[in-house]
Amino acid sequence: MPAAPPADASPADAEQSGILELGERAPGGLTLVVLRNPETGDRVLATMRWGLQGTEDDSKPVLYVRAETIASRGPIREALRRRCIVPMDSYVQQASPEGAAGCYHISLADGAQMAVAAIWQDTGEGPHFAIVTCRANEAVAVIHDRMPVILPPQAWPTWLTAGLVSPLEVWDLLKPCPSTILRIRRIPGTTRRRAAPTEVGQQLELIAPGASLVHPGRQPRRKRPERPARSARRALG
Repeated sequence: MPAAPPADASPADAEQSGILELGERAPGGLTLVVLRNPETGDRVLATMRWGLQGTEDDSKPVLYVRAETIASRGPIREALRRRCIVPMDSYVQQASPEGAAGCYHISLADGAQMAVAAIWQDTGEGPHFAIVTCRANEAVAVIHDRMPVILPPQAWPTWLTAGLVSPLEVWDLLKPCPSTILRIRRIPGTTRRRAAPTEVGQQLELIAPGASLVHPGRQPRRKRPERPARSARRALG
């Protein structure tokens, strides 16, 4: 796979993405993603590390890229040609200061896995990815103004067909999913100040990523990763 240039998303882009707390997946940790095999057209699983390379001005990994600016910057626009899907069962969102207090568990109402849009780059240390975020839909906006781009099944082929799809087609996919397909539950006993963050911008909890986005009946066994130490968790306040 060809190498992608370093992303130029600013630290503010990551910090304002607003998707909460680190749980079973830490920045820099290995995560399963779905790619399209360019030779066969099949969807296949690959392992990548979470976080694109930082910029010259800031070496922190870029965990999120904003849909609104993803096509306006040269390096990010180039990285947009290398697209993948991060499968996850759910994520946890901590409310922004302007939102309803507490932490919220967000999943698809039908119990299916979310197909979250991501871009990736190849480095000397292997492939890395960043999650694409967009403005929140009506349901999530009560909590926070950002959410990950959750792709519907009919959009998977377009998103994964990197390099063969026009930028306009890709841009049309970078929008919030309908509120009606989400299940949002407040986590009991949580408040806005539930966690004392050690670093801003590392906010997303990926719960049990698996292989359900690959061809049915040919899924490898899912192995639940070890839970990181409490000290490794980080949250966005």
